[in-house]
Amino acid sequence: MNILSVNEESKDKVYQFISLYVNGKVDMDIVQNASYVEKDDQIIGVLSFETFQRIGLIRYFIFSQTVSDDIVYKLLDSVKRKASKLNIFYFVTLVMKKEIKDLFESLGFILIDNKKVYVEESCITKSNFKDIYILKCDLEKV
Repeated sequence: MNILSVNEESKDKVYQFISLYVNGKVDMDIVQNASYVEKDDQIIGVLSFETFQRIGLIRYFIFSQTVSDDIVYKLLDSVKRKASKLNIFYFVTLVMKKEIKDLFESLGFILIDNKKVYVEESCITKSNFKDIYILKCDLEKV
């Protein structure tokens, strides 16, 4: 298995992979921020982020098959390096399931108090996402 960063030659292939799993439009700017796992010339996993000033919001974290923890760590490391070059200070992810929260915590993300998170000037706890887990990972260690 190889961990690769999206480039001009691979962006359409990664876009097609993400499109298989995402309802709605796939944002090509977010695809450009991705790294991916390739096995036997097939994409089996993607991790990407959307930029908001100095914050990277994890957007696409998709696998078509099970991979080892080591592969997930390497994929995240690849995306962290890409984000650091874009002067991103930290990643944030919002997840609904405890199992996914636990996975991100194992990757070094820290749970943050969702009472301190505002979306469109309203506290997220007063929205449809009141039970969401919000996690943060600083990139200064990259």
